[in-house]
Amino acid sequence: MKKLGTFVAGGLLISGLSLPQAAFAISGCSNASLRGTFDVQITNLGLQNFVQSLDQSTATAPSGLTANDNSLIGNQAASGRFLFNGNGSIVGAATVPKGAHSFNTPIGSYKINTDCSGMVTIGSAKYDIVVTKPGKSALFLETDSAGAGTLGTLMRSGACTKVVPGSSYVVSFSSVTTSGTIYTPYSELDTVTLLGNNVANIASTVYENGKVTQSANTASYSIGADCTLSVKVNGGGTYSGVISNNGAGSLTYTPDQKTSAASGTLEAQ
Repeated sequence: MKKLGTFVAGGLLISGLSLPQAAFAISGCSNASLRGTFDVQITNLGLQNFVQSLDQSTATAPSGLTANDNSLIGNQAASGRFLFNGNGSIVGAATVPKGAHSFNTPIGSYKINTDCSGMVTIGSAKYDIVVTKPGKSALFLETDSAGAGTLGTLMRSGACTKVVPGSSYVVSFSSVTTSGTIYTPYSELDTVTLLGNNVANIASTVYENGKVTQSANTASYSIGADCTLSVKVNGGGTYSGVISNNGAGSLTYTPDQKTSAASGTLEAQ
């Protein structure tokens, strides 16, 4: 592969050609392309947690778009919520003593280029970002060394008024199960139906250790005024996350102690 790469590069130089510049599908973006309140979700949490469990020397990722006390929905492992003011400033909740009245304050900055690429900085956490739908969504990659290549999405926040008894949601996760020095892939597809009295039914299909199992469980759940969702499965396993855009959202799922926590996208049925 090295010889082939060198030959091709040499050919380009001799012929006087140069490699094309990266092109993005949309243009005309600016800082105003991210204006409003956005929910954040890490999409490769299972992989990140697994790698970190193997390398205990790995530095702890800095508080940035997730795992941040300044998030408008509080500190969550794979989720966050921030206000992008359309002029390059990121606003979050100020850290105040317990019981004191909270208020919003600038906690970071961002810059969106005309080709819809850009950068986000919150403290020592740094991200490359690409706006996919101006005013609605974006994808990001954490570029600081401690972030270890975290991937994720920004989604415009919405109301959770349609989260009512009888509503149903689907979410999927992938992670790694550890048993001593044996590591196997873990995948799960869940349908969560919210019932009355804060009770939920969960239908699950799980791939683990080369086998597929299906099960039905009950759970208790709560939804905060800020659209945060917490689900505790009877018999083990917890979900935590946030609901955006009247049904879409993100969840972090911890099945048990032997399986790394994973994140997934929540979709209304």
